[in-house]
Amino acid sequence: MKKTAALLFHFLLISCVFFGCQESDLKQENAPSKTTMKEIITKEKSKVSANNFVLPTTDGKMVKLSDFKGKKVVINFWTTWCPPCKEELPELQRFYEQADSEHVAFLGINITSEEGGKEEVKSFLSKSGFSFPVLFDEKGEVMKLYKVMVIPTTFIIDEQGQVFKKIIGPVTTEQLKRLTDL
Repeated sequence: MKKTAALLFHFLLISCVFFGCQESDLKQENAPSKTTMKEIITKEKSKVSANNFVLPTTDGKMVKLSDFKGKKVVINFWTTWCPPCKEELPELQRFYEQADSEHVAFLGINITSEEGGKEEVKSFLSKSGFSFPVLFDEKGEVMKLYKVMVIPTTFIIDEQGQVFKKIIGPVTTEQLKRLTDL
């Protein structure tokens, strides 16, 4: 009996980590993608204000989420060692290049607390040729603030600063364009 309970507990724990844990007030919907993913859509009535944060960019400039009020903002949490993150980075770069910067901002938040340091991330970006804005979450505080349990995770913030969508797993350029009305 104890072995069965222990196995069930481990199965549930692994499932939660692998598939992500969502808040009960969010509706789950499968989104089309070339990879398996979950798209979490907030109900219109339950939109919540996006938590403001201040993080440094790769060149040391401080960026606040509130600087982008009036624009849609795509926030993507990622690391250099995560295979699904590596898979989606070219898609994020394409979206960044195609997005209308007057109406949509893109911020890649590297969970630097899970990396070998800022220089390692800068080197990775340089070698890979990615030019989208990257912010360093050196202490994992913003990751915790946004309750990121699985990477990659992407948030779409609307023009009023409300969390519009949360996507767990890799995203595509086309999906981001659809979600931001491009």
